[in-house]
This record gives sequence, C-alpha cells and structure tokens, in this order.
Amino acid sequence: MTCDGGITWRSRLVKRQANECGYPGVGLSRETASCNVGVPCIKSVDCKFSEWSRWSDCNSHCNGDKNRVRSIEVHARGTGEACKGPLKEVTPCNPGEGESPPLDCVIPDLNCSMSSWNPWSECSQTCDTGNKRRFRDILQAPEGSGKACDGTLGETTHCMVKPCQAECMPVPCKWADWQQWGDCDKCGGQKRRVRHVIEHPACGGEMCEPGHAEEVDACPRKCHDKVFCTWAEWGGWGQCDAICGKGARIRQRELTLLVEGTDEYAAAEKNWTGQIQSRQDHQGSVEAIAGLDERTIEEKLKMLKLQTQGIETRRYQELIVSFACGGISLVAVLLVFRVYSRSVENRDTLRYDRTPLTANQE
Repeated sequence: MTCDGGITWRSRLVKRQANECGYPGVGLSRETASCNVGVPCIKSVDCKFSEWSRWSDCNSHCNGDKNRVRSIEVHARGTGEACKGPLKEVTPCNPGEGESPPLDCVIPDLNCSMSSWNPWSECSQTCDTGNKRRFRDILQAPEGSGKACDGTLGETTHCMVKPCQAECMPVPCKWADWQQWGDCDKCGGQKRRVRHVIEHPACGGEMCEPGHAEEVDACPRKCHDKVFCTWAEWGGWGQCDAICGKGARIRQRELTLLVEGTDEYAAAEKNWTGQIQSRQDHQGSVEAIAGLDERTIEEKLKMLKLQTQGIETRRYQELIVSFACGGISLVAVLLVFRVYSRSVENRDTLRYDRTPLTANQE
C-alpha cells in the first residue's frame, strides 16, 4: 500500500548450500515490517467558500425580503477541514432593519416562519471526500413589525463514499527460480531446494500460480562411511581488480568431503597421518625437555654456552689465519713484481752499452 499503512518485506536466498563439511545457514529467509503508517491516501485540502453575491432586489414594495448566496469554491479532500456555514442569507427590506416602512405600506404584523429541512443531497464526489447539502424555505416572510427569521436556509457538510483508486499498471505475481540443490543429508538420504516469491501482485495483477516453495529429492546415504573433510585444489586466479598500478586478484578453494575406499581418501589419509606423527614427535621432544629438573637444564645450558663460545673462538682464529695468509700472499706478489722489474731494467742497460759507434762519434 502507498498510503494508510501497509506491509513491506524483504527476503534473502541461500547463496551457497552447506556441504557435509560446512555449517548450515541460520536465520529467517523473509522479514516483514509496517510501512506508510499515517500517510493519507489523498492530499488533504480544506474546504473553501466563494465570496457572497450581491443582495437581490426586494421582492415586495411593502415588508419584503432580499437574499444573497454563495457556493463552495473548493471541496474538502482527505483530512482537510469541511466547510461550515450558510450558503444563503435573507434579510427584510421595505423596511429594512432600523428603517421606517414606506408611507403607503399598511400591513399587519406577521412573524417570519421557515419550513423543515429537506433531506441531504447526494455526495458531490463519487469517490474521495466531497460535500452534501440540505436546504429549507421561508414559509412566511415577516411583515409589519413582525420578527425576522433567525437561522440559515442552507447547510453543507463533508462526506466520503469510498477512496479513489490510484492509477497504476497491473503487476503480476512472480516466482523466483529454484535455488541449487543442497548437499545430501549424512543419514537422511535427502537433499532440498527452495524458491521464493520475488514480486507480489499489485494494482489488480494476477496472483501467483499455486506451487511448491520447497522440494525434496533422494540422494545416496552416507550414514556409516568413514569420511573426513579436506581442502580441495585451488581454483584459477581471478581477474585483477585494477587496470593499472597495483591491484589484487583472488583465487579460492573449498572444503570437500572424502569417502573411505577412494584413491583421494587414501592419499589424504597418508598425508594426514604423517602430519599427526610429525606433531607427535615434536610434542614428545617438548615433553622430554619439560621432564628434566631445573639443575640438569642449567648444566645443559652452560655446556651449550661453552660450545657456542668455542665455535665463535675457532671462527675468529680462522678469520685471523685467513687475513694473515692473504697479507703474506700480497707481499710475495709485490716482491716478485719488483724483482721482475729490476731484471728488465738491467737487460735494457746492457743492450744500450753494446751498440757500435759511428764515424762521426769517433
């Protein structure tokens, strides 16, 4: 409903059914709540009178009356305030109030009298809020010094037959597609799937065809098989979430159920047994250390410290010997280079001494 209160709802689907390794979904699949409470179905408009018309001419030369009228200019709608007041007024004339009668007017004094009210008219609107009226007439106009009529000749009040229907397009009811089948119960041998109404009818739309919202089917029983959960292989990498710069991509793996007697079960059991044995060995070592007394642990720590110091001392000695050998090697290379350089110089000097003299030199 768009007005005067209604009910709204929201629903959710099981995105992924739990298998034997996972936990089932917990919670409601549909929630309802109130909506549009206090919202009027139509816009509220107050009733409004038109202006009074001019007074009519007096209907008699002696002791007559004249009237004026007004109408409803705007009818009340919704919770708007209805018009209350006369639609017609009558007053004496010839003479009027406080006036002297004409000289040729000699009429006995008669008081004004009015008829009973007529029945209410039909409502001015076939739907929504309108107005209805009723009238009465003057049976005897006042004459002479008689008393004038006191009261109204017309009344109006609001009325409503039925709410107007808003213009809208019919919307038919629509079922959602069936969800995927859930995994088989461990001992029940059944699997389930559900569906919901995703769109309810509105504005005179067709109702949903009668149908099931939940289906159950048979599946193999695994009541006494030895099974355990393990990780499946990794799926492929998804696309990068950025086209430039740094980004990220995701891959997933799921828990799967292995049944005894299959090759996958045997391989996984062997791997799992090895991990358990490794953990037990590690736990045994920790427990063995925890079983020693404080004095024994202290002596072992001292021995370990001495061994560490010895290793460090040998390491320093090896470093010193390495540096010494490197220095000696460097000195030997320099000496060899120096001896070689001197032998080359002596050879060049002897060659120049044995060169023969020319005639000019003699």
